[in-house]
Amino acid sequence: MENKFFKVSALAAAMVGAIAATPVLASEANAVGDGYVEAVDNFIHDATFTGAAVVDTRYRGRANADGDIETRLNYSSYNLMMNFNSGYHKDTVGIDLGGYFSGDIYNDSIEDADGNKLCNEISICQSGDWTDGSSNFKVTTAAIKLKLGEKTDAQVGFIQGGVGTIGNVWSFVPGTYRGFKVSTTLDNGMTLGYMGTDDHSAPWLINSEDATEPWYNQQFSYLHSVGLNGSVGDLTYGVGIGQALDVNYGTDDQDNFSYKIDTSYAVNDSIKVGYNMYGVDDDEMYNGFAAHHGLSLNWSLTDKVSWLSQVQYTQLDADAGMGEFAPRTMARYGSNQGGFYWWDALSDWNMPGEVAWYNRLSYDTGTGWGFNLGFGYGTGADESVAGFSYESEYAINGDITYSVSSGALKGTLFKLHATQLERDPFDGKEDRDEQDLRFIVIAPFSFF
Repeated sequence: MENKFFKVSALAAAMVGAIAATPVLASEANAVGDGYVEAVDNFIHDATFTGAAVVDTRYRGRANADGDIETRLNYSSYNLMMNFNSGYHKDTVGIDLGGYFSGDIYNDSIEDADGNKLCNEISICQSGDWTDGSSNFKVTTAAIKLKLGEKTDAQVGFIQGGVGTIGNVWSFVPGTYRGFKVSTTLDNGMTLGYMGTDDHSAPWLINSEDATEPWYNQQFSYLHSVGLNGSVGDLTYGVGIGQALDVNYGTDDQDNFSYKIDTSYAVNDSIKVGYNMYGVDDDEMYNGFAAHHGLSLNWSLTDKVSWLSQVQYTQLDADAGMGEFAPRTMARYGSNQGGFYWWDALSDWNMPGEVAWYNRLSYDTGTGWGFNLGFGYGTGADESVAGFSYESEYAINGDITYSVSSGALKGTLFKLHATQLERDPFDGKEDRDEQDLRFIVIAPFSFF
């Protein structure tokens, strides 16, 4: 099979070569004329070259059959991310390039019979489950961008999602779609977008073909979605509908439909409420339609204290083959993404019929220090066909953060995160209590 990394690298090299061949330091006496000089100035001088260095150190354990916590992840890994975004030549065409280096500083996670470590999804993995610990570079973005008039933009190549029901799979960098997207601003201020793609790779995989495990196996011929975003007074909204053609999980082909509704209403300057729905019609995995429905409250209690409260309901047939709901256009893990509430609490809170409620208090000192304390509880689930299924679950999590506000390290973030997750499984199901302790350093930089 043709190597996608070669295709991405070749496209990126061609784009860089085109830039390098341009006489950036052209003088006013350039034989092409002043118009050429102005065009080059717009292309280069409007460009940005940014990035970030990340070090992620983590311990994550899971209960065994006796209820004792055993190590699954124990590592320190790095990412060095870089993104170049040009200006527009003649206010029409430009390029976007992005990628990242990654590797392990140390890795004492569980390993397979060949000594490969469990994939931590921060450094590049050689399969869906395992990594050999080698350092790698991945091109995440290599695209041509276009201005098609005053109100319409387009991008084609290796890109990210964000249109309708097509979202992004995130590590510290987003996953990569091969395709195109176009958006236009309508006269009433609404934004209408369309995206189409025939391939996606998770950020920790060079190629989608690298994930060979059966639980990762998924093929499709084309995924597309249309999205509409706008606002009416204090109400902001986004809706989307998508379709995945010829989806194959290893048996027969089928077409999936996906739907998204995202709303937020500002009650006043301090309070916002919202409703969110992400649903997928998938006969093989869900026996038809399944969805997450969510209600949210964001309340700024003072200028330093805020409260987040979110309730999520999982609509899913208890006999569905997947056993849990995944809010993405196709079910396989890491294969693509949609949208959902994320509480950084280890669980996806996605059992059939489960109602989960999460609350978090945040305190910002105004001096760079921040503190979060959260509690989530889920109950009401029906027993699923999966080997893991919980009558109830709860999690306590918290963060301590510090952001450097001045000096050479301005913008650098230090974050300490911890979670304790407890679950009450149905009889005969796996006990998956978990612990998580994580320290993250993110240092952004910019060349121009």
